[in-house]
Amino acid sequence: MSVCIFPLKHSHPPLFESLMAITLVGTTVLLGCIYLRHRDCRFLATSARIGVTWMAANWLLDGLMFSSGPMKMSLAQYMNEIAGAYLVIPLITIGLGAAAARAANSSALTKAKGE
Repeated sequence: MSVCIFPLKHSHPPLFESLMAITLVGTTVLLGCIYLRHRDCRFLATSARIGVTWMAANWLLDGLMFSSGPMKMSLAQYMNEIAGAYLVIPLITIGLGAAAARAANSSALTKAKGE
């Protein structure tokens, strides 16, 4: 997404930042829900692990993209402008994991009462 809207970074910086935040949060929630849907236990540990892994993967891929080419920037500039935003990924996935764990516990309690 960032490559597609990168020209907005200079012409409309607030719009660019808003679109990037919406994209980051939206994809994290969507992919986190899809991933956790196929799990049946250890939601918090799993969600923390995938959140940290996705955050590190974004930093690595960005490092490749921003180290050269038309979007080249220094490490300090990258840390100040972009890297911190990825800290939201584990927060979101852990929140999703907590909600999944609560739903699983509630479902188990409901089933136990019905038996």
